[in-house]
Amino acid sequence: MWGDTMRRTFMILFLLVAWAVPRLQADEPSPLALYQKLKAFQLSPDSLPAERLILRRDRVELLFDGEFYFAQPIDGRIHGAVFFGRGSLRLEPHDELEKENVQRLLKSDVVEATFTRAVLRFSDDTFAEIGRGRRRPGHAAERARKLAAKLEERLLRETGLNLSSRLALSLLNQEQPGFFFGEFEGGNRGRFTVLLDYQGRTLQSIFGLNAGEKGIVFHYRYSTEPIDIWTAFPALEDIQEGLQEYTDTYDLVDIPAYRMDIDVTDPDHWLRTVVEMDLVSRGDAVVLVPFNLNEGLEERDRERLKKGMKLLGAELPDGTPLESIQEPWETGLSVALPRPLARDERMPIRLRLEGKDSLWTWEQHFHYPRSATTWYPRHGFRQRSRFDLVFRHQQRDRPVSLGVRQPENTVSDSAEQLRTRYLMQDPVHGATFAVGPFQLKTEFAEVEGRKIPVELYTPAGAYFPVTYCSGGRVQRDFLITELLNGIHYFAGIYGSYPYRQLTLAFAPIGGGQSFPGLLFLSARGCGWTPEYILVSHEIAHQWWGHAVGWRSHRDRWLTEGFAQYSGMLYAWRRVNWKEVRLRVQRTREALRTSVNTDVGAGREPAALIAPITRGHRLRSRVTIGAFGVLTYGKGALVLRMLHYLLSDPADGNPEGFTSMMTDFVQTHRNGWATTEDFQAMASRHFAQSPIAQELGLTDLDWFFRQWVYGTGLPSYRLEYRLVQQADDTLMLEGTLYQEDVPEDWATPLPLVFEFDGDRKGEATLWAVGAATPVYVQLTETPKKVELDPEMWVLSAKTSERKID
Repeated sequence: MWGDTMRRTFMILFLLVAWAVPRLQADEPSPLALYQKLKAFQLSPDSLPAERLILRRDRVELLFDGEFYFAQPIDGRIHGAVFFGRGSLRLEPHDELEKENVQRLLKSDVVEATFTRAVLRFSDDTFAEIGRGRRRPGHAAERARKLAAKLEERLLRETGLNLSSRLALSLLNQEQPGFFFGEFEGGNRGRFTVLLDYQGRTLQSIFGLNAGEKGIVFHYRYSTEPIDIWTAFPALEDIQEGLQEYTDTYDLVDIPAYRMDIDVTDPDHWLRTVVEMDLVSRGDAVVLVPFNLNEGLEERDRERLKKGMKLLGAELPDGTPLESIQEPWETGLSVALPRPLARDERMPIRLRLEGKDSLWTWEQHFHYPRSATTWYPRHGFRQRSRFDLVFRHQQRDRPVSLGVRQPENTVSDSAEQLRTRYLMQDPVHGATFAVGPFQLKTEFAEVEGRKIPVELYTPAGAYFPVTYCSGGRVQRDFLITELLNGIHYFAGIYGSYPYRQLTLAFAPIGGGQSFPGLLFLSARGCGWTPEYILVSHEIAHQWWGHAVGWRSHRDRWLTEGFAQYSGMLYAWRRVNWKEVRLRVQRTREALRTSVNTDVGAGREPAALIAPITRGHRLRSRVTIGAFGVLTYGKGALVLRMLHYLLSDPADGNPEGFTSMMTDFVQTHRNGWATTEDFQAMASRHFAQSPIAQELGLTDLDWFFRQWVYGTGLPSYRLEYRLVQQADDTLMLEGTLYQEDVPEDWATPLPLVFEFDGDRKGEATLWAVGAATPVYVQLTETPKKVELDPEMWVLSAKTSERKID
């Protein structure tokens, strides 16, 4: 009886669970069928006149005076239209930075443009706004059909965006308020596009915008920077409510682990992979999952079309095929699940991909992915996963990847091939590899009781075609010593090394790339200061960028600026201050120098273009190079100023700075940090610093307002005299002038005195406004008085002059 009752209870529970999981209704089209209908974009055989019709999409205002041709309904709803006539767009930038960007690109304070034809695609209520009225029967004009037909192929080629796939996802997820896309042409500004994506999916995957932007107006140009982003903006509702929704808020799934079989037995021609992943749903009724793939491959030379990774098939672990979507030129793919997933439900899937010439080759034998981390499918932007990577390769080759290398195994069906496995057991946000006849050298770094393997993969000297420092060979002992030194040094100032190993593979990329536990470097061990900085910069990324990730593109300086300054710190210790001083000088000079445009030299000094929190928006055809100068260069010098502010000026003890940085790493390890997070951490530590207590300061709000969120570049000039006092002491009396910045600009600066016997003293001056009175009491006459001789404070120029 008890057993029968349990069996009946089990059957009832099973039925309840089975029916609780949402399923596609029998009369609902599959995701692939819906996609194919959207992609067809067939127009109805009638038209609708529009007389000064105004359509408002968020902050975008569109005026239409002409005729609409609408798409045929899909399941009773219309999701597209073609327009001919006269129209205009108007948009007011939402803040001063966007206004400056519009002025720089369009020579106007607002975005205004005319057009004579347009194609609209949407999942929102656009049709309800523009589809009212009596239609004219007839046939869709041939020009309307042609305009509709050419949109998607061109958009895919120019941007990688699969518009119909994005619409299908919006409809299947019942997104509110929906998705809107409009391409406009035939007017005073040529062809331009308006895109509103309230989940931010395309803004991140196509344009790299993930800091709460919900809309964008852009113009395509086939040039060095092909996309002119006229303006990007958050939703009006977000501004009104003070919200900043990051893109990953709308991720549909998490991918906690990847298992990949990677076939590089023919690396000259093919890269083949089988990718297994467990999808964990972040919401209810998830049925279509988009993935990113092949970003970074260019339109030029048809690279993305010919050499990108292509999906061969998607399936469940038991071999059940899954519907999938991938178009030529697309920077992504989508997989339809066999049934909608409930929140937190897990479903494993398997994807098979291959790419012809998807690896680039150096010296005929060494191979690297064309785009370092976009050769395999990923969902969203802020995902951390564990990786189990198994490489099948020729015996002559060694694959190099992230994680701990396992013993090689012979492939059972080929005596000339091996399998090598790498396990990355820490959650990281990207994977890459190289393969070739590398030589391996292994040492161990012993830090805080840990024995960390340090592996160096380099080519034999015969592979270098030119003489380079010592006969063209990589100085293996030098490089591995620098890896060991770097781990020890940065663990001492930033906290324990984040991963289980550190691997360096030579890559002729004109610099370096850092991945979790893995470096690709072109350094050959010549012992030059630039190499010390390069190697240590990439090692520092193990803390800045990997252990602590940047939350959005506006926080990128927390990675690149921090690593850049870390390289300077290491070189200061490893070489000397004179060499590092030269680097600081050159960085300051770059900030004073005008950046280039696509038609020649510009007029704006880099420092005045935008704050360092501008992120990817610094990349444009009229600000070429500004991203590097500001994100890397100014970011490094801003951190250098904080180094000064948190240290003890009496003896130069940096403990206040290093303890703050260590605290920041520990707080955000294996997570994502914002500029605001760093401001809060730095302020808390600064309040206890000698400089803060001397000047009566309690936070760094003033500092971040000026140097991080602002664009000023001051010059400082001290005019002083030495006045004998009645008690036989001296008083330095003078004025500290602060120029080319707003009146409320305030900055502490060191004033250094040099006395006989190589003795030095230091005072801290608090410069406020255009002119600050200075009084410093001295016990003896100094040989020299210098204002900030070690260039702790960023400035265009610093000088001092003794007056009678």
